[in-house]
Amino acid sequence: MTTFSAITIEVVGENAKGFGYLVLTAVASLITIVIAIAYGRATIKAKP
Repeated sequence: MTTFSAITIEVVGENAKGFGYLVLTAVASLITIVIAIAYGRATIKAKP
């Protein structure tokens, strides 16, 4: 069990940068989409 934990930590450490970047990109994309939808709805509501 200890060996497995050590291996897991090593793998996570090696892939932390790539995974973190992936998560950051996904979150940024999600936020952009949400803002775009909110802005689009606000624009539609603002039009007479």
